Amino acid sequence: MEFFYVLVLLPVACAFYSMKIATLKGYESERVAWFMGGFFFIVIALIAVAGLPDLKLRAELKALRA
Repeated sequence: MEFFYVLVLLPVACAFYSMKIATLKGYESERVAWFMGGFFFIVIALIAVAGLPDLKLRAELKALRA
């Protein structure tokens, strides 16, 4: 049963979390790419998406400056 968790559920969970974090940071057009990255590269994709700059926050800060 542990085999099932490691090979199926972990990649699926990482894929959904990678996609959700990318969407929250403003990368809506790359949702599928981050899902696939999370599925195939598991934890590495989560670390990579966490390091992405927040596009929504940047847009809000830019609007406040103007």
